[in-house]
Parts: sequence; C-alpha cells; structure tokens
Amino acid sequence: MPNDKKTHTSDKAHATAAPVWTSVIDMPLDELERRVAQAHGFMQQAVALFPGLHVMTEEERKYSTGRIWNGEGPQFLSLISIIEAFPKFFEGLADLDEGVDPTQVETPLMRDRVQRAEILAKLIDDAANLSGISDTVLHLRALVRDPMKETYAIAKVMAKSSDKLKSMLAPVIDFYAALAKLAAASP
Repeated sequence: MPNDKKTHTSDKAHATAAPVWTSVIDMPLDELERRVAQAHGFMQQAVALFPGLHVMTEEERKYSTGRIWNGEGPQFLSLISIIEAFPKFFEGLADLDEGVDPTQVETPLMRDRVQRAEILAKLIDDAANLSGISDTVLHLRALVRDPMKETYAIAKVMAKSSDKLKSMLAPVIDFYAALAKLAAASP
C-alpha cells in the first residue's frame, strides 16, 4: 500500500509539472512551430499597418546617407526653421530637396519627411530585437553545417554502391547542382 501511495503522489506531481524550457533551442518543436505561426500573423499585421515602406537592398542600406545620429532629427527641424526664416540664403538648395519644384526649397515637404522618419524611428529598437530570430537561425544552421557537408561528401561516394542511398540523395544533389549553376551564371 505505501508503494501505491508513493506512485500516486509522483504521478500527481508529474501531471501538475509545467513544461520547462529556457529558449527556442530546447523548446519542443510543436510549441516552436505554434509560436512561429502566431508571430508570423502578428508580423504580417504589423507590416500591414505601414503600407508603402521603402525596402532597401543590403548594399543600399550599407551606404545610405539616411544614417544619422541619435537626436539629429530634431536638429534637422531646427535647420528647416532657419531655411524658413532666411529663405534668400538657401535658394541655391532648391534642387537638392527631392521635391516637386526644382526652383523652390520645399521646407514643408522636408519637415514632413523628418517628422515621419522620427515617428517611424520609434520602432527601430523593437524591430532590431527581431534580428535575434535571424541570428538564432544562423546559429542553429552553423551548428549543423560542418556535419552536413561531411555527410554529403560521404553519401555521394557511398551512393555509387547503393541504389537506395542514390535515390535518397538525388534531390540533395539536384539542389546543390542548381545552386552551382546559378552561381556560375552570376557575374
């Protein structure tokens, strides 16, 4: 009887114990899949809130002159006020503002652009936190990259003597052959 009570107590403790994981690395795959689907929906909703976002290539982003210092946006607004207060001093800048009229310095347009950028900039830190997803993907892939390269090399050799292995490996070979063809075609 004491044994039965002990078993019953441990079953009860086991049944009430919440699942424990500390990160996406040890989270159960089904839970990770559920959360990714949920986050995907949230991200789509967030992007839909901001139609017409300008998306740059990595190269454009790297060399963009839109990189400014923290707190520089309000200084731009002060400079726009100076242009407005002393318009004759700045007539020569008319064709630099990327506006509609190349003969006028369009301060309302520039002010609007600065204000929009400053409002959107409030989301930059939150958006940057999402880069942890990309970094985690890279980390996980890096952990398996070397064994996968070696497995592929060994499997290619061994497939010469095994039809089953050759059949299983065929889509992998096709994938890498297509990548090699693409790379050869790129300048």
